[in-house]
Amino acid sequence: MNELWLKKWRTVRKELTRLLHEFNEVNQEDTPVLYEEVLSMKEQIERLHIEITRKYAQQWWSQIPTEDIRRLRVLLIGRPISPSVIHRRPDLSYLMLLLDLEDPNVIRIWAEMTEEKRKKTLDDLALLTKLSDEESQTENSWQKQEEVDTLAYAVLGLTSSATWQEIRQAYRDAVRRVHPDAGGDPARFRHIQLAYEHLTKIRKP
Repeated sequence: MNELWLKKWRTVRKELTRLLHEFNEVNQEDTPVLYEEVLSMKEQIERLHIEITRKYAQQWWSQIPTEDIRRLRVLLIGRPISPSVIHRRPDLSYLMLLLDLEDPNVIRIWAEMTEEKRKKTLDDLALLTKLSDEESQTENSWQKQEEVDTLAYAVLGLTSSATWQEIRQAYRDAVRRVHPDAGGDPARFRHIQLAYEHLTKIRKP
């Protein structure tokens, strides 16, 4: 690091520390002005923190082999980890501490791993994301099935609490109303047929 810059920074920090100790000496009428000054300084410090964090992260990223970085990013992009998978596989729970790649300290941990340890960790992460993907697909499949069921009831003007007799009666009434031979809409008639066929599969005694 530039020694002159570091020396200046330490001087500023020392002066800020001194001012904090003398804060009680500030006059009440000066407080609004001081507030605005401190707010401005806070924003500047936050910007400095962001920039230092970025540089710090870059330093550690440069120590991780490119292929490992690529694999790590591929594993994590758009792949939320399911909490229930962690519950099922507590041996993989340590990975949750290593997923925040915005945190330079996390990047540092990855960078300091031995090649063998990093390979094992990446393999564990691949397994964790695979399990989470499989669980997500199962949940999506269940959700889609639930949506189909709900739609089938709605087409007949019913809810899932309807009895099989009510389903059958609703179908017969709907057919009479919309049958094409009676001037009904063919598309609507087909929807009613499909809904009844579906409910027959999941509800018929």
